[in-house]
Amino acid sequence: MIKNLISSTVYRLLLFSLLAVVSTCVNGYAQTTMSVINTGTELTSQLEPYRSEFFRVGNNPTINVNTISGDIEVVQNPGIEGVQVDLFVKREFSLWSGTRNLDNFRIIIQKQGNTVIASVEDRRSGRSQRTSGDVQFTFQVQVPSKASLNLRTINGTIYADGVEGQHYIQNHAGNLDIRNLTGEVRAISTAGDIILDNLNGNIFAKTVSGDIMAERDRGEVRLRTTTGDIKTTLLSGTLVAATTSGNIYSDFREVSVGVYLESSTGNIDLQLPKLAGYDIDARGLRFDFDDLSGDEFVKSVGFRDATVQIREGGIPVNLKTVAGSIRVRETQK
Repeated sequence: MIKNLISSTVYRLLLFSLLAVVSTCVNGYAQTTMSVINTGTELTSQLEPYRSEFFRVGNNPTINVNTISGDIEVVQNPGIEGVQVDLFVKREFSLWSGTRNLDNFRIIIQKQGNTVIASVEDRRSGRSQRTSGDVQFTFQVQVPSKASLNLRTINGTIYADGVEGQHYIQNHAGNLDIRNLTGEVRAISTAGDIILDNLNGNIFAKTVSGDIMAERDRGEVRLRTTTGDIKTTLLSGTLVAATTSGNIYSDFREVSVGVYLESSTGNIDLQLPKLAGYDIDARGLRFDFDDLSGDEFVKSVGFRDATVQIREGGIPVNLKTVAGSIRVRETQK
């Protein structure tokens, strides 16, 4: 009996040790991870990155980051003189057997030429995204001030800040928060909001069921959403914006080439800088030009269309809504 008790005690001690320290080997990299077990939805909590890699790169590297379920964060850090990639793994409770096993995923963090690749792929073909969501892979990447970003996640938020280059940023479900980028920016989301703050260059953003908010952007800006609103503030440049069932609000610091705003069932509210002349062509259900009064304005308002010439005219402004109202004002400065 004493012998059985000792054997049982030794077995429990060995089992506790195995649960406390888990040795993992992924893609040939051995790593020891301390695991904290609790009764909540999060079964594994890591204080340190699951994988951490640093790469020396040349001028204007390309950064490709792709994950199935999880967030992506890319920020400028010129002080490190390279690219730092940190991968964090969060495993959640699942009733599906084996879905939390990291052997089901292919993790790649490597450099090819002047391109850094950080990717997570599901090895199981034909498996639903529901099972992949039981494990979240979040990348945090630090890059030089000049780099081109190619960022994609199926289910997660993407944050990018302070990089100059050609950027393509896309997700399926989650918000896109893009700040202080320069160059060409293309941001696409299916079910999320898009924030574009202090961008400079050619900017294109599209979402199906989210809002688009652009602030302090400079350059040519093209925005499109189906069921959301569009709001731009302190814009400098050219704006082309369209929504199917949302409203559009826009104000400018400066208009360069022109303005084109369109909504099917929403309202349009436009505030122009008092710096130049404009030729406004508007089509809508109702018009509000009450703030445009004086000798500088020539207005002609019909049943469903209106034209306004401000000062000597010049910059084209096209506004169109099928079932909404149109309001145009000028800044008082």
